[in-house]
Amino acid sequence: MVPFRRPDSDGHLKKPAKTREELEAAIRLEMEDISEWPTDLAISVVPHEDSWKVAIMWDGPQQDADRCEMIQAIANRLRNQFDLKG
Repeated sequence: MVPFRRPDSDGHLKKPAKTREELEAAIRLEMEDISEWPTDLAISVVPHEDSWKVAIMWDGPQQDADRCEMIQAIANRLRNQFDLKG
C-alpha cells in the first residue's frame, strides 16, 4: 500500500512523516521477516540533509555485510515513502 501524499504549499507532493522510533521499528520488523535479527546489532534513524538515513552499529568486531545491505535497501525504500517527523 502506497501512503497518501498531500501537496505542500509549493504544490510538491509531501510524503507522510514517521518518527525515528517508528522508522526504526519498521526496518527491524521487515528484517525479522527476512532473517534473524542479530543481538549485537543496533540501528538508529538520523536526519541527513533534507531526508534521513540509517546508522548501523555493531557490538562485536565482525560486521555482516549482507545484513547491512539488506538494512540499507529497506531504509532506501522506506525513505522514498516516508519523511522523518520532527
